[in-house]
Amino acid sequence: MDGDQIRIGPHYLQVELVPARSTSLYPPRDTGTSNLPPQAEAVPSTGQIFVRGLEEGVTMSLTGVEVVIGRRPGNDILLEGEKISRDHALIRREGKSLRICDLGSANGTTINGRRIKRDEVVELQNGDRIRIGNYECLVGLREEDSLLIFKRMAHPGIEEPLLPEKSQQPSA
Repeated sequence: MDGDQIRIGPHYLQVELVPARSTSLYPPRDTGTSNLPPQAEAVPSTGQIFVRGLEEGVTMSLTGVEVVIGRRPGNDILLEGEKISRDHALIRREGKSLRICDLGSANGTTINGRRIKRDEVVELQNGDRIRIGNYECLVGLREEDSLLIFKRMAHPGIEEPLLPEKSQQPSA
């Protein structure tokens, strides 16, 4: 409806209804190609990926096999920051396993302090720490479900973890 507001992360969009115009007046734009790797045949899973920490008091439940992380609107996990690529990383559920790969991001993705190579697939373990730009993510694996706890780092240049140590396992 006219005047409605839509919240996307910290941003609000206000709906304004105006008479339709033809888009043929505008030249077509090339929006580029996606860096997503070809989809592997995934093992079916009934598990879910739960995401916590991106918005105060909100836990998201993602039921898809693949989760794209980046700053592009429409990604499954939308992160903000100058060191985060539009399509930064991909997490894929394969059976009870959770795997991550960097999608060719400019600033890279690290797992437990080790930068992974473009298109390298790494199997995530319970307690692993993923660093993407100014975010740290603690991985929790339980049965077929996974928990990703994100924390935006106040001082990204400091290498001290801002989440509990790996020995303190997150509970799903």
